[in-house]
Amino acid sequence: MFDVKYDIVEETYRCENEVRTAYGIVAYDAKNGVCDVFEALHDISDDKEKVCELAYQCNKLGLDLEHMEEVVTDFLNE
Repeated sequence: MFDVKYDIVEETYRCENEVRTAYGIVAYDAKNGVCDVFEALHDISDDKEKVCELAYQCNKLGLDLEHMEEVVTDFLNE
């Protein structure tokens, strides 16, 4: 059985003279000091606090991995 946890991922994008930071969410299982990533959804927002709250809620509610994309889609449509 996996113990799925959610956290944010921070990425920097560079395009010519423009640099921007975006945040996504990652689902992982960490056992015995090894972190296995199940799924990551990148560049969902430039608002770090909102993505942190999303990851917090996913953990708090024990979101099943199969619903991760639905939840992120709902988040983006808010």
